[in-house]
Amino acid sequence: MSSFGRLPWLFCWGEKKRLDPSVRESYAQAGVLHILAVSGLHVGIIYMIFIFLKPLKLSKNKAKVCLLIVIIGIWGYALLTGMSPSIVRAAIIFTLLTLGPMRECKPSIYNILAFSAMLTIVVNPDVIHQVGFQLSYLSVLGIVLIQPLLVRIWIPKRRVVKYFWQLSTVSFAAQLVTFPLSVYYFHVFPTYFLTGNLLIIPLVFLIMNVSVPLLFLGWIPVLGDMIGWLLSKLILFQNWLTFLIQTISAGKIDRLTFDFVQILVIWLLLLVIVSWELGSKKKLIRIAFLLLTFGLFYSIYMEASRPVNQLVTYVGKSGRLFDLVIDCKLYFWNTGMTASEVSFMIDANRIQNHWPQIPEILHSILSSNNEVEWWVSGLKAIMKEDLLQFDSPSLIRMEVWQQGTWKTISNRAFLKMEPDEAYRFLF
Repeated sequence: MSSFGRLPWLFCWGEKKRLDPSVRESYAQAGVLHILAVSGLHVGIIYMIFIFLKPLKLSKNKAKVCLLIVIIGIWGYALLTGMSPSIVRAAIIFTLLTLGPMRECKPSIYNILAFSAMLTIVVNPDVIHQVGFQLSYLSVLGIVLIQPLLVRIWIPKRRVVKYFWQLSTVSFAAQLVTFPLSVYYFHVFPTYFLTGNLLIIPLVFLIMNVSVPLLFLGWIPVLGDMIGWLLSKLILFQNWLTFLIQTISAGKIDRLTFDFVQILVIWLLLLVIVSWELGSKKKLIRIAFLLLTFGLFYSIYMEASRPVNQLVTYVGKSGRLFDLVIDCKLYFWNTGMTASEVSFMIDANRIQNHWPQIPEILHSILSSNNEVEWWVSGLKAIMKEDLLQFDSPSLIRMEVWQQGTWKTISNRAFLKMEPDEAYRFLF
């Protein structure tokens, strides 16, 4: 995510010496966790704080001034935290939400989302390819569409139970819409997302409410020390709780995969659920049945059309790696490719093809003229420097990975492997 790794300056701004050094160190360790990174969640909390502080009974002109102060506060926080893309997106959305009451109207949340997305794309067209941009708008859209349906399933009488129930429905709605895209990009589904949100989000809200007074009162010797000490303890407790949740066994399901068609089928099924109270239930059931049938047959077709025997070569900056699949059995041979390159370039393809996570080693022979030769199931390959000779009577075609797809190249006796390229041999 674009917000990963950024530390909340709000927690460390002003009287920095009042915060324990271990707090900043803990935040650096937890920077990969989205819930601890500066994100739209924090902007929403700041917005709620400013709205809550606004007096209830004001004249129109004074109310507009207060709302203008809210907008200034939101963008002040965005500037304070470094204007990361996730913060800017949230600031735009909450600014548009605030401008509605200033004009004495209630704009549609869908119009606000569409306009803010268009504005962001106009400023930076490349943002549409960023995962953070896609997930942030999807999550908000999921909350708007699905959360009202979920919250009506059960209406608790007690205020505390109602609060946690609403928080659970918000988290579940956002996860329901974004999980297909998360699986597409990261191949992982976190099973503890609901537990984490129920515990961490209220704590984050408390921390933000304590840190705002520190901004304005940190210069007062005794009072600033007390608020800084309390804030430090709260952040340390949050970090401890977050890492505790991470240690839960079976906390994630990994090596999952979806393609775009499967993602589209899931989103259309969610639209059928959202439209349940609006359209004909018989028609919606038929549409859902057709979508499920199509999705099932599509998955079967994709699995049946997957090549059985193939050799895939990956050329990285530090070496090369070969994945050989013979009768659904995976062998590999690595010549210096680092673990990070394997994770970035290769593992996604293995997951997409449902290959084993731990392949068997492909044994090779080094000849006197520095040629590497290996045999398996009648297949022979010889490599010298960046040249590869692939010898198999059953070779069907050779392909190179370009622009997100395999493109056929002419069969040849020797193949020169270019850096940062991937090649596939089907036989």
